[in-house]
Amino acid sequence: MPRRPSSWLLLWRQFCSSSSSAAALDRTGEANLARLVKAAGNSRDLFQGKRAHALIGGDPKRYLAHLLVEMYGKCGSVGNAVLVFHQIKDPNLFSWTILIKAYALNGHLEEAWSVFIRMPQRDVVVWTVMVQEYAHKSFLVEATAVLRKMPEHDPVAWTPLISANAHKGDYTESRGLFESMPQRTVVSWNALIQAYAHSGNLGEAKEVFERMPSRDAASHNTLVAAFAENGDLQEARRVFHSIPHRDSVSWNAMIQGCVCNKLLEEARDLFERMREKSVVTWNVMITGYAECGDLQRALELFEKAEVRNTVTWNAMIVSLPGKISHSVSFFKRMPNRNASSWNALIQAYVFNEKLVEARQVFEKMPHFHVVSYNFIISSYAQVGNLEQAKLLFDRMEHPDIVSMNAMLAAYAVEDQVGDAKKLFDAMALRDFISWNSLMNAYTNVGDLELAKVVFKRMAQHTSVSWNTMSAAYGFGGSSLAEAKFMFDNSPEQTVISWTIMMAVYAYHGQLTMARDIFDGFPNEKNAVTWSVMVTAYAQAGKMEHARDLFNRCPTKSLLLWNLMIQAYAQDGHCRQALEIFHVMNLESCPTPDEATLQIVLAACSYEGYVDGGRDCFISMQQDHGLVPEVEHFCCIADCLGRAGLLVQAEMLIRSMPCLPNSAAWTSLLGSCNLHGDVQLGASIMDNFLELEEMAAPYILLSNIYATNPRSLNMESRISWMPKKWQQRSWP
Repeated sequence: MPRRPSSWLLLWRQFCSSSSSAAALDRTGEANLARLVKAAGNSRDLFQGKRAHALIGGDPKRYLAHLLVEMYGKCGSVGNAVLVFHQIKDPNLFSWTILIKAYALNGHLEEAWSVFIRMPQRDVVVWTVMVQEYAHKSFLVEATAVLRKMPEHDPVAWTPLISANAHKGDYTESRGLFESMPQRTVVSWNALIQAYAHSGNLGEAKEVFERMPSRDAASHNTLVAAFAENGDLQEARRVFHSIPHRDSVSWNAMIQGCVCNKLLEEARDLFERMREKSVVTWNVMITGYAECGDLQRALELFEKAEVRNTVTWNAMIVSLPGKISHSVSFFKRMPNRNASSWNALIQAYVFNEKLVEARQVFEKMPHFHVVSYNFIISSYAQVGNLEQAKLLFDRMEHPDIVSMNAMLAAYAVEDQVGDAKKLFDAMALRDFISWNSLMNAYTNVGDLELAKVVFKRMAQHTSVSWNTMSAAYGFGGSSLAEAKFMFDNSPEQTVISWTIMMAVYAYHGQLTMARDIFDGFPNEKNAVTWSVMVTAYAQAGKMEHARDLFNRCPTKSLLLWNLMIQAYAQDGHCRQALEIFHVMNLESCPTPDEATLQIVLAACSYEGYVDGGRDCFISMQQDHGLVPEVEHFCCIADCLGRAGLLVQAEMLIRSMPCLPNSAAWTSLLGSCNLHGDVQLGASIMDNFLELEEMAAPYILLSNIYATNPRSLNMESRISWMPKKWQQRSWP
């Protein structure tokens, strides 16, 4: 089947057909050029945007110049946006405003403010834009200052501040702003409902809803989404059925709520009942199936989809955990790709811990966007690869605040406090993430005094700031009382705050206090909360308590399943570990991942449970579609070796699709030592000849000879060893 032409290509053909004349462009030609520029901007396609710019020429009409500035801003090319702006002969208010937006969109708020100050005149729109841009980037102090300076207030300017304060956890400030508004619109009311919903304060959200003088569809939809996302499906259903005229957003909110709560059958029933399904509806259902591990139904629905967009394709790329080959296949099949598509494939590789491949995809991108840089830098930061993160950061022409925060986080993870402080001091603008990252850098190296100094200097404290200090005191060995002080004085105690305090008590061996916090949780417990308490019991050897809590968890995450299996395995209860694994398979959601199978195989190896290990290893591909990696081969080879099946273990190692590492051969050598197989032990030593720095193989082989002294004389025994080891005293 021939590939369908991309939307940009169709526009290009339409332009060519309407402007083949050498004469000046007529109105039709200009309209098509405008559409080309808009399409390039919407798809973040800088290359095509520049092609359209070349056709327009160096002296564009003002409305085309506006589109070009907007397009370059969306594509991350601020320099080109500025060049086009300076070509406008008589820039009007709109010209200045879109330049401000271009700077702000790419994180250059200092330059945006500079343009704002230079404007010959300002209207309420540009004032509102500055408030919105500061608020969207979480510069709430600056946003509030601009709001107060506005000669006249537009209700639109208040709304992003209400939402931004809620996003950082300051719901009191959100409510204060709302109450101080000179006039309120339905959008303002909806923003406050959303603020309370985000915090889990559903009672407050409902109270605001009831107070509204008038409601629109968005009011009902916001409340439906709020109840559904917070797990109160009964109340979500009640509001949904009370909506006088349900639109597609209402249906999508209810379907999304069911998907979030793993009620896929109910979600599918609603999906089938919808008369007109939007692309969002299809995306929600497809993603829901994929995230729950039902790949077959996700693919089925994808192929049936009446409408698809790049979001649909991108969702399939990122929603297939452990199925990187499927992600690559979808990427290759895409009729159109944008920067988000490339980022989705990079994300899929990163999720599967294939950072080398992720970097290769990044380098193949037709055009580097600041978002792409930020994602790959953050990925390197998360795995502690500071060198590569720094190389990419230095390549960026215009790093934004997200880029700088990513590098700050990378320095913090690697305990490079000096570099973190140097970058922090060089930042023209800092948000609460910047301050939290620097504080985190100090806490990571145990410098709680400087961390406290940073904390006190912060203009605004978020729940993350308080939680960071609470955890630093609690786990840093300083004082349980200091951790409790930070917790008690935090103005907004989130589920994370309570979980950290619970973990701190468990860390200090106070399980009773930890359990009291767990049982008295004011918020709904999340997956991490359950996992922390189960782990605390398991580490204390209280497996009955751990299992009882595990059984009570209403929605078990993959992390919790893996922790419970590992707890039994480490406690020497292989059968119970396998039992949990079999129950997990029966429940189907979530599906086991590579880590799950490695834990189970390690348990079988430790117990010498060969049949169970073999069945588990075979099921990896047949039942779960997972590709065994070197760690899985090592586990099953160790299992065979411990059981005395040394020949089979050797055959398995030699037949591995990847190159066996030293751990595989050392494991087999250990089994040879256990069973006294001198001949096999000596024969596999060839695999260690290039690993001269490792003493373990030679010690093991020496032990084998020591238990079988007649097998070889001392000279033969040490002749296998590198010279540096031959000088030592061997048995």
